[in-house]
Amino acid sequence: MPGRPLIERWNGHAWSRVRLPSIWPGGFGTVAASSASNAWALGQEQSGTTEHLLHWNGHRWRNRTFPGTPGTFYSDLGLTAAPGGRAWLMASSSGSSKIFGWNGTGWKQQSYSCPSTYCSLDRIVARNGSNAWAVGNYVTAAGDGGPLALHWTGRSWRSTRVPFVKFGYLTGVYAASATKAWAVGEVFNSSMMLLYRWNGASWHRVPVPVGLTAPALGELTGISGDASGHLWIFDFGPQMLNRATYLRFDGHHWSKIIGAFVAGQSQVIVRDVEAVPGTSASWSVGLGLVPTVNARARIERYGKL
Repeated sequence: MPGRPLIERWNGHAWSRVRLPSIWPGGFGTVAASSASNAWALGQEQSGTTEHLLHWNGHRWRNRTFPGTPGTFYSDLGLTAAPGGRAWLMASSSGSSKIFGWNGTGWKQQSYSCPSTYCSLDRIVARNGSNAWAVGNYVTAAGDGGPLALHWTGRSWRSTRVPFVKFGYLTGVYAASATKAWAVGEVFNSSMMLLYRWNGASWHRVPVPVGLTAPALGELTGISGDASGHLWIFDFGPQMLNRATYLRFDGHHWSKIIGAFVAGQSQVIVRDVEAVPGTSASWSVGLGLVPTVNARARIERYGKL
């Protein structure tokens, strides 16, 4: 990723740039916070073989040792943090993706049972220290496979059965509670999108909302929400050139939400949407493509704080 790393912090009134302990030719791919005094940021250099992991303690960012193998090319990186201090990091290279867990003092690789030849993970999220999900797909020796959802139950990662769709894979997951979760994905080399719901015991495939179509090549559709059952689906296609497009579920119906217009942006990409606890607001972060400077960071808010 070109450019230099940058983190902006919201203090309740405005965004401001925070000081980082190091700068490198690259940027951040993900930031995850469980409280105002506990957050993680994971980035990568342009070479793709050097990762940077930072931790926020409420006062400053500090460098932490990346738990993966130095010099390895990681194509997919993910990070999530849970209340109480637990955190998880996923890293994908050759073979199956790896999961590392933070127990408050150090990172340790955590094993999981891959149901086939190898497993690839695209997203990892945590609701709390005993409820986390990692989703992607498994691949057989013949080169096919299907959707994969791993569940952290507080002691170990377990593979949960997802209704099979050949060549299907999951790119986003959100858990509102132990008995309510949703996962979104698609089917390789097709326009078919997938949506599943977890009821606490099993996954069930549910109808895809109108307007949910395959994203641009290289993009991964995501899903998030809040404890009230409101959902957001983002980074799907086709998007409007100068506005972000979202799908929002209000608990009963899906509707399309169009983001704000910003002059000069030729294309908008949404990377994540997060609800603000205790409010009706949600933050969206991403980027807008701009001539001459390639891209600019983009932040939108829906609802009132």
